[in-house]
Amino acid sequence: MKKIILLAAILPFCFISCQESREKTFERLAKEYTSRCPVIMGEGIRIDSMKYNAKTNTNSNYYTLSGKIDNPDSIQKNKEYMESSMIAAVRNSVDLRDYKDFSTTIEYIYYSESSKKELYRIAVGPKLYK
Repeated sequence: MKKIILLAAILPFCFISCQESREKTFERLAKEYTSRCPVIMGEGIRIDSMKYNAKTNTNSNYYTLSGKIDNPDSIQKNKEYMESSMIAAVRNSVDLRDYKDFSTTIEYIYYSESSKKELYRIAVGPKLYK
């Protein structure tokens, strides 16, 4: 009986000490996702990595564009549409719920496969998705 009481008293502390902070969880998830990259998202779009920065509370997604959509002029012309679409996607995403609950900024960075230069970047913060 004493063992059961002792176990009941100690067990909750074991679970508390095993829990990760939200920041550590986001860092771990980003590393796990990156280990499976690159992932083709669609024709001409590939995600290369994901990184969580605890200091800025930002989850960054790094993409490479290739083929027909690797076009800086086209990106520039469609910037407003891309921005409104991405804000709506973050706002409506169930998968990003934990990040949004923690007021994390979700950042998307797109690079050109041909020039290796950054083509587009958007940061969707809490003011835009709440």
